[in-house]
Amino acid sequence: MALWGVGCIFIGLSQSKESAIFWWKFATIFGFFIPTLFYHTTLVFRKKDDNKLLYMAYLYSVTFIILSTIYLGDSRFATVNQVFGSLYFPQSTSILQSTFLLIWFFFAIIGNLDLIRHYKVTDGNERNKTLYFSISMLIGFLGGSMNP
Repeated sequence: MALWGVGCIFIGLSQSKESAIFWWKFATIFGFFIPTLFYHTTLVFRKKDDNKLLYMAYLYSVTFIILSTIYLGDSRFATVNQVFGSLYFPQSTSILQSTFLLIWFFFAIIGNLDLIRHYKVTDGNERNKTLYFSISMLIGFLGGSMNP
């Protein structure tokens, strides 16, 4: 996540569209692994194996990273435009870009729902660990939502 944050800093500092596209590509390499790694972490935390969904999550991340790295900035996928007179921000121009964003949210939500279910069926120390883990993830996602 730190490298995604570094990419976001340089996106904000970019003075040209080309530079912003480079840093958006850099940031997406790491940013699109966030929900996948979060979901994987919840599986390990809960001592569960859901290999099919986990493999799909990793496939999603790798596929989107490849497509983003190749096509970000292309008008058929997602363009990068200046907003507020200073920040270059991607604008989806295809259903594919929007679909991948929805999948990103899907895995983030599934991980959180799994934690809530785990909290409900545990007690004692395990329940406390789940509560603290959930709170830390909420803080992390809220903090991350403040970045572009």
